[in-house]
Amino acid sequence: MPVELIFGGASFKDPTTYLIDSIEEALTLLSINNVKSIDTAAAYKQSEQLLGEVKAPQNFTIDTKYSGGMMAEPTTPTAITNSLDASL
Repeated sequence: MPVELIFGGASFKDPTTYLIDSIEEALTLLSINNVKSIDTAAAYKQSEQLLGEVKAPQNFTIDTKYSGGMMAEPTTPTAITNSLDASL
């Protein structure tokens, strides 16, 4: 069984470093190289928002997660639900 490659979406956390055009170019390269999944999280600053703006979910599976100990608030069911609701 082949190994699935998953791209780390934390790379796209800052819109001043990764402009929309460069994110779209990176997504094209990922697609050409048969990468079908992007991993992200609320803790990756604006990664989820930027991936949404370039419509990445139309062509990729977006895996997001609750970052637990990296979040400022305690891990509670409400905190997890709020984080997921704010996600893509």
